[in-house]
Amino acid sequence: MKNVNNYSVLNLRPTIVIDNEGLEAIKHIVSIAPQEAQWFHTVEPVEYKQSPGEIFLYLSTKLYIPKQNTSAAQVDSNASMMIEFYNELKTDYQDQEIINQKLSSMTCWCHSHVNMNPSPSGQDDLQFNSFINDSQKQNLNKWQIMLIFNKKDQFYSRVYDPTTGLVFEGLDIISENNYDFSYINQAAKTKFLKPKVKNFFGKKATW
Repeated sequence: MKNVNNYSVLNLRPTIVIDNEGLEAIKHIVSIAPQEAQWFHTVEPVEYKQSPGEIFLYLSTKLYIPKQNTSAAQVDSNASMMIEFYNELKTDYQDQEIINQKLSSMTCWCHSHVNMNPSPSGQDDLQFNSFINDSQKQNLNKWQIMLIFNKKDQFYSRVYDPTTGLVFEGLDIISENNYDFSYINQAAKTKFLKPKVKNFFGKKATW
């Protein structure tokens, strides 16, 4: 029998990206939370022609924080808290289409381990797997991300690829600035002038 396809690897190498403001927001919530805390980011997968074989998972700058029960070793949001969170989204965005889009792309689950090692617990594994299973049941085919942070500036990362079912861990988070300095670059080209060098004798020397 002859295979109609050439051998290929379908998975793309994922890279997690967030802008500087979003990264500082994560550091801030981890620093002020006295117990474990959880929040979500929306995820936008982007592929670039100049980076074949890679996919960039852009996290939202905004942290979406539901009401939650917190302790030194566990955090959870019950059904009524998630309903309250949904109502907050309705107040913030009003347009149902935008609300649905936010909810369906809110597939980066983050939480803090305070001062403990950020490696996932058995409960963390179960929770992440439940997000994957729920996405599959709803045919959403979404990338799923779990990030765990602590106050020691350490973090753990895990990413699920919905196309291949592969799970990655140990991915770095790339931060990028969202500042527009193009006007400064343009000014540097047109306004930074080199002084004209005068001849030591004032006129062209003749010998």
